[in-house]
Amino acid sequence: MSHFITQFSSISVAAGVAILFALSASAAPTAAQSHASTISVAPAGTVLIGGFEGKATPNKQYGTLVLSHGHEFGWGWSTTTDQMAGGHSVASIALIHPGADGTHGALRVSGEIKAGFPYGPWAGVIWFPGREPMQPADLSAEHELDFWARGTPGSYNLMLDAGAPGGIPLYAHFVTTPQWKEYHIALATDFPNANWKHVYYLAFSAGNLGKFRFDLDQVSLH
Repeated sequence: MSHFITQFSSISVAAGVAILFALSASAAPTAAQSHASTISVAPAGTVLIGGFEGKATPNKQYGTLVLSHGHEFGWGWSTTTDQMAGGHSVASIALIHPGADGTHGALRVSGEIKAGFPYGPWAGVIWFPGREPMQPADLSAEHELDFWARGTPGSYNLMLDAGAPGGIPLYAHFVTTPQWKEYHIALATDFPNANWKHVYYLAFSAGNLGKFRFDLDQVSLH
């Protein structure tokens, strides 16, 4: 993967603030593009989507990418911020060692949520489950999202686009502590309106103004 383009736009809804991601992605021609119209299907059972035992890949335009390797499912991970919709928040990702529960590595996400974006600022990391960014994947065989996290204490957001590309994301929340903690998110309960046959992305995001840092490890679906 040498290049991709992701564009964001946002709107406000009457019931409160929501974000409408209008994302599109393109890549330099690769063999994988011959399957561009094919939906990736996650197998039943435990599916690792972020073990963070591989390499971080520098990208001149988008900073660091952590692409899937080995038995990990999906395209991989990248930063996401409201800058793509005119905001000012910043984020960066890096691999750190050791990880949670005795693993070799983990993903560190750090940055700052800045004022000036009227629709709910965000900054964090985004995972694309398809073969390329914003290509859908069928995750309907999965029932739970599990991960380890630690970081600046506070509430963080899980943001899911499932059903239609560029739709208003669905939200769930988790609260971090400075120590590693394992989290279990029941998909049907926390994302009751998601269409798991067409998942475009899952993001882990800070939402409160100020600097933040959180670490992720052993992110999986089952």
